[in-house]
Amino acid sequence: MLRAIPKGILSALAAALLVTASAAYAQQKDFKPQVGQQGKDVVWVPTPDDVVERMLNMAQTKPEDYVIDLGAGDGKIAITAAKKFGARALGIEYNPDMVAHAQRNAQAAGVLGKAQIVQGDIFV
Repeated sequence: MLRAIPKGILSALAAALLVTASAAYAQQKDFKPQVGQQGKDVVWVPTPDDVVERMLNMAQTKPEDYVIDLGAGDGKIAITAAKKFGARALGIEYNPDMVAHAQRNAQAAGVLGKAQIVQGDIFV
């Protein structure tokens, strides 16, 4: 036997579905980091490519090294350490959207096996 669903319950279900669908869609969109975007305790400003390479050269980075980047942002330091220096690398980033962005960057650079970007809070 079918019973009528009260209008209030039907409206609540529809609203819940809409919120869930909107959240799922938002997570699928490409995240585009903005220079100066606010983080937990800092703002994001990407390190220029030439500075990344100079830092890794100054550190005499070698394939047997394990580079750790705290506040990894877009993953540039970990990715460069893996791609150009052959080192294994770990980037730790607070913002989960930025983590996903950095992981996509690592995949595009072909270094997912050597450079790992994870979400974590370095300020606790």
